[in-house]
Amino acid sequence: AAMQKCTFVLLASVAATAVPGMSLSVARAPEAAPQAVQEASLQPVIVTAQRRKEDMPHVPISVASFNALELNTLQVTTATDLAQIVPGLSMQTFNGATLPFLRGIGLQNSGPWQESPVSTYVDGVYYINPNISTVVLNNIQSVEVDKGPQGTLFGRNAVGGVIQYETRDPRQTPEADVAVGYGNYATTSASLYATTGITDKLAANIAIAADDQREGWGRDLYNGAYVDTQYSYSARSKWELTPDKNTKLMLILDWATAQYPISEGIERGEYPFITTGPSQVGGYYDTYLPTTPYRHYTQYGVSLTADRDLGWAKFVSISAVRRDGENKNVPYPFSPPFLPETPAVGQLPGLKTNAAGDMFDNTGTEELRLLSPSSSAITWVGGAF
Repeated sequence: AAMQKCTFVLLASVAATAVPGMSLSVARAPEAAPQAVQEASLQPVIVTAQRRKEDMPHVPISVASFNALELNTLQVTTATDLAQIVPGLSMQTFNGATLPFLRGIGLQNSGPWQESPVSTYVDGVYYINPNISTVVLNNIQSVEVDKGPQGTLFGRNAVGGVIQYETRDPRQTPEADVAVGYGNYATTSASLYATTGITDKLAANIAIAADDQREGWGRDLYNGAYVDTQYSYSARSKWELTPDKNTKLMLILDWATAQYPISEGIERGEYPFITTGPSQVGGYYDTYLPTTPYRHYTQYGVSLTADRDLGWAKFVSISAVRRDGENKNVPYPFSPPFLPETPAVGQLPGLKTNAAGDMFDNTGTEELRLLSPSSSAITWVGGAF
């Protein structure tokens, strides 16, 4: 049985620029409006499947691309929602980890040391950890899904394809978007995006998102606590410096943490006479364990992108340092009658300890790229990673 969550959201948007007054009257559009609408709908779709910005019809790759307006219209707010709009893409959840599968290719386990055959890039930075449950789309400019092997330009870990997220760049004009929501199971959510200019050559933005489900679908009958609760928090800031018209420097800082329930060591159903393993005597989502199983994820990093137009070519450098961590808490099942002085069959005296551990990795990447100018008769790209 699947439980459904229902959330109500309030949105607010603030901009420093003046806007004309709004009218509630309905006026007939000019005859030229249909043609304008048609032209607007035929705007080129720019993708980066070949490591450069190109019109999608000119790219010989199966690509699904969505801009911020389309994502908002389709109610795509998390990476998991992408599976609803991209054919061939599924987001499988394994014990709290959300892992991408493209055309049936993916990884069925997560960990800081494991790399998915479907590569994930955020603002050009490669994310080694395949778990993308902490990716929030409240500040996404576009999402691009490149299907099929992409090893030529994205390396050996792109057998199934590549998912690229581009976040919104800072703007000189002050702007802010705020959203808050409340749903069942005492779920609260909030997000903030704000951008402004610092100087005439420096601009910055910040995106913050939070989601917290405080009540679970069931309870742990051993201690009365809720089970299946979860939360996620993330923050991302970009600083853009343009010292001259041919140079752009982008500094990006990001941090995210999330905790999700896992099902390891939990039996479903009612087994009142079981002598080994966990026992289920309440509702379907109730458990009887010494502690609630969970997986806790933390990731953060910093990157610097340098973009320089040399005239005869465009030079791009992306330097990044990241840390991915995971803490897993799985209680060893104990047996009825759950009393330290009266061990059941196969149970040692006393409550068994929990299986918990911290796993993490530190990574540093450097990517160098040379791209042919847009006016070049021959399109070429070269680089190193």
